[in-house]
Amino acid sequence: MSEQVFTDPIDTIEKARAFYVAMGCNGYHMWKEYPDRWEEFRKLNIPRPLQEEWRLEEFERFRDLIQDAPDAARWTLFSAMVDLSDGSRAAFDDLLDVAKVLHRHISSSEQVIVAEIMLGSSALKQRDGVVLEADDLGHPDLARSFLDIVEQLLSDAMPDGKYITSQRIAGARGLMKETAELLKPRRLSPLKKLLQWAAVVSRSS
Repeated sequence: MSEQVFTDPIDTIEKARAFYVAMGCNGYHMWKEYPDRWEEFRKLNIPRPLQEEWRLEEFERFRDLIQDAPDAARWTLFSAMVDLSDGSRAAFDDLLDVAKVLHRHISSSEQVIVAEIMLGSSALKQRDGVVLEADDLGHPDLARSFLDIVEQLLSDAMPDGKYITSQRIAGARGLMKETAELLKPRRLSPLKKLLQWAAVVSRSS
């Protein structure tokens, strides 16, 4: 990628798109790393729907690239897809389809990395992995499917003598168990059940 994307003033939609894509379609990174370019980007008043269209195009591009990518590159492409996901059911379905076959094409150490990507931050209150994101957005079936894949990825994970240690694998497995606990249906108190019933009646009347 040409350095001009980051150094040239952004004065056209074409340059704005190139910069937006180069920064992973992430406004925070644009502002943090290149505040001058970000200010130029912002002044173009690019409609949010157009930015989302660019994000979707990138998501689909990575989805297509991963099919024929070298095995060593697959997990990085999957990580990019996760970052570009808009949280829609269609995006989660695509991520699930890729994840289902990914573990057959990556090394044991890379399986740990992909599992960590899917689980998200160790600070579970952030709920930033695809498992909990899917659950939060009303797709508990997808959340369970993602968690099943995480379990497969970690079931035969082995240290690689470099970056993937036994402690790291144990940490990922512990995070998986904590995440599974968060997905368990919570029993509602009688008062909460009554309030939910009242809300339903109110909406239907």
